[in-house]
Amino acid sequence: MISDAFDASREQVQSRTIKQRIEGAVVDLYEYRKFADDKLKNKLLTGHAIDLCLCKDNDLCINDFDIDHACKLNEEEKEKIRQNIINNMFPSNVWLVLTARGGIHVYCNSNGYKLPSNKNEKLVTFGDSLEIDIFAQMYTHKDGKLVENRVVLPESKVRIMDKGVQKKEILHYKELNDWFNATHLASLFDILGKWNLDQTAKDKDFCIINDDCTIDQMSKDIADACIEGLKGLSIHNDTNTLEREISLLPLFM
Repeated sequence: MISDAFDASREQVQSRTIKQRIEGAVVDLYEYRKFADDKLKNKLLTGHAIDLCLCKDNDLCINDFDIDHACKLNEEEKEKIRQNIINNMFPSNVWLVLTARGGIHVYCNSNGYKLPSNKNEKLVTFGDSLEIDIFAQMYTHKDGKLVENRVVLPESKVRIMDKGVQKKEILHYKELNDWFNATHLASLFDILGKWNLDQTAKDKDFCIINDDCTIDQMSKDIADACIEGLKGLSIHNDTNTLEREISLLPLFM
């Protein structure tokens, strides 16, 4: 009975579009800033951001793929990495947004995935090519205060701050696919699984091994041979500490 009610509640949330789910949670941005500032109200309106802590449900989350965070790559190299990630790492049912710096925001459902906090920064760092952050709504208040957790929306224009000074160049957030009115988004489990990443595990290794952020996939023949070799194998893992437990799951993800 409880399980049925839980499933019905989740379906009610996931059957709504992103547009419907963020109603009442969108804040205005002024003067090309990436954050809201009450002092700038009535100035030039240059964009909008979603405050996840104002969303009606706590299932929507956003993966921030920060490409070339060290600013060492040219546009062609960044585009190659971006397309490799989009083509090989994401399920089809996600909303993709191009960020001002050329990264990707990926909108999906958390589906109960246990994250440490609202803002989970640098969960994955791969050299100078890629960093992955995840923004979610784990809680709306902390120590009696509202916890803001804002992400800039498409069609916004920003000017990057550098050492307290706003640069002149105007950068844009753009929608990469038409999923704003879509429902039943992919699960965070599916996305992180593509990277062999489990935030609930102590060892957070992941399987990217190439500089252009592609994965060398295990061939079916090798996978079948591995599975065949495990038949009849008994594994005894009598331990009382989580750190010493054995997992074979990453081998096949």
